[in-house]
Amino acid sequence: ENIRNHSDKVVDISPMGCQTGFYVSFINHDDYEDVLNIIEATIKDVLNATEVPACNEVQCGWAASHSLEGAKEIAQTFLDKKAEWHDIYGEAQ
Repeated sequence: ENIRNHSDKVVDISPMGCQTGFYVSFINHDDYEDVLNIIEATIKDVLNATEVPACNEVQCGWAASHSLEGAKEIAQTFLDKKAEWHDIYGEAQ
């Protein structure tokens, strides 16, 4: 919900149906470093959050699966691996 505070080029961020990640859509944005900075700022928002946005069955059919503590743990794990964000898997090395 907070990602748009960091960029007006964000069209949408949505969870994958399998609940293993998110789709992030930008419009007219091709600066990979800036995209990573936006993602980093948004992940830091998670670490500072006091509640999970839209954590109710009206706004999210998976509300029972939400956990602020779990989200913060995962967010910290992502930030701890920031040095790997440029790695592209599947490319010959």
